[in-house]
Amino acid sequence: MNVLAFAASSSKNSINKKLVTYAAGLLEQAQVEILDINDYEMPLFS
Repeated sequence: MNVLAFAASSSKNSINKKLVTYAAGLLEQAQVEILDINDYEMPLFS
């Protein structure tokens, strides 16, 4: 199973990003790719 995970936050210290990373680590039988929206050029509002 492939899973794409991301947190919709532009903050470097986002709790949501930490949660996504933790949850992805729990999925042992899945191939998980974690995206960081800061890696993509788009208008971000804080």
